[in-house]
Amino acid sequence: MRLSFIAGPVDAWLAGFRYFRPFRVRFGELDAFGHVNNVVYFRYFEQARIDYFGRLGLFTDLFTGPSSGLIVVAQQEAHYLKPLYFGDAIDVGVRCARLGRTSLTLDYAVLRRPRPDGDVRAGTGETAGEGGSAAAGRGGPAAPNAPPPAGERNRANEAVDDSGPAEPAGDGSRSAVDASEDRPRPERLVAAGRSVLVHLDRERKAPAALPEAVRAVLSAFDRPEGADEWGY
Repeated sequence: MRLSFIAGPVDAWLAGFRYFRPFRVRFGELDAFGHVNNVVYFRYFEQARIDYFGRLGLFTDLFTGPSSGLIVVAQQEAHYLKPLYFGDAIDVGVRCARLGRTSLTLDYAVLRRPRPDGDVRAGTGETAGEGGSAAAGRGGPAAPNAPPPAGERNRANEAVDDSGPAEPAGDGSRSAVDASEDRPRPERLVAAGRSVLVHLDRERKAPAALPEAVRAVLSAFDRPEGADEWGY
């Protein structure tokens, strides 16, 4: 498995993730082939990074505080390795990989949890693409012709919480975050992504230095590399 932004072994890349946000695949996220639509992965990335900032205590500094600027996505890519299906439980890891003066680069890892009944689906061969443009294979279950029963929909949705950024842990630590119970393993990886976020001055709409509090927390928690590829 070779991805453009992973220089070394995949297991070493996965070991760098310390924050994971759980999701469960909902019926409305499926496409005509019965697996998760490519664009939905970018929604997973978005919600996971918002909660990542929230759990690190950075949401106010970045988005709502009096000195916050505008955070915009300057570049984003995704690699689709294996399809996801209705009811799958996943963990989306977020990690700050690079930290520039006015921008930061986040990596994402989408890991599927083992199914209680085992994975008996056929045809889940590896596929890859970037930017939401690749069509996944036709393997797996046939596309549903009707919505599942209400009880099944409820069970699939019960693990999803999109109410907003998560609150910091009870001890109030800015660096306290959720951790995956199991060590992330390459065979669980179904998708990976990367995005470059740029911090803009609200008045000038030009790149502006990230708040020092943000830089300090991200540097201590994820130990990112220096200036990112955008050079801001």
